Amino acid sequence: MALAGGTPADLTDDTWDYGSTDGEIFVAIRDGVSSDMLAYKDKLNEKQIWQLVNFIRSIGPKK
Repeated sequence: MALAGGTPADLTDDTWDYGSTDGEIFVAIRDGVSSDMLAYKDKLNEKQIWQLVNFIRSIGPKK
């Protein structure tokens, strides 16, 4: 469930609201994008965020 009551993102569809490149996804995770998706820079190091980007890509739409 999203923190502020919004609808969680569907990471398996073709439309991503906060970036389509790996770098944009990294920044969204690191810095957060809203009260539903807070920043993780204080909880995850850069390597862990990149691992999360790779995981998200693995479940996302195939090119």
